Amino acid sequence: MFIVSGWFLKLQDELQNVKTFYSSLAKVVSSDRYYRYHELFRHITQKIVCVAAILIFFTQRHLLTRSEAAEILGVAEREENGFHLDLEDYLHAILLSTSEFCRFAVNFATFGHYERVDDIADILGKISAAFRLLNFKSGNLRKHYDTLKYSLNKVEEVKYNLTIRGLRKYSKQEK
Repeated sequence: MFIVSGWFLKLQDELQNVKTFYSSLAKVVSSDRYYRYHELFRHITQKIVCVAAILIFFTQRHLLTRSEAAEILGVAEREENGFHLDLEDYLHAILLSTSEFCRFAVNFATFGHYERVDDIADILGKISAAFRLLNFKSGNLRKHYDTLKYSLNKVEEVKYNLTIRGLRKYSKQEK
């Protein structure tokens, strides 16, 4: 495992309670009225998926997929299946997590965990490459994407500073 502390283990336990919340929400909000009430719970959904994305990355070393996020929430992945995880909410959550990854990278560099900065730069690069394939029509999604670019730039600056100080080793790909 990448990082597993008591905090992450406690967080995994707390995420189990989320399923209960969303199952009771699904009983109240029928699938045909999903978008009528969606604005009431969209931000909390994005925050929960963001936290789950960070947790999955640090415990399992991969990016949270939409199906994994839907499973964590205890909802369907697709609209056809009833109460579901909206695609735009998932994308916002992933973009929201990038600023947290950036913050973690700075903290890891401060505490001497230089290899973790590289791992974070790698995941941010993969997220950036995936989002470049999309055509943004939503203003909010576009703003969050700009945040990703700034976060990636900040992490690259951290890597550069570690390199010029001789604290970071080059990978084979960088030489």
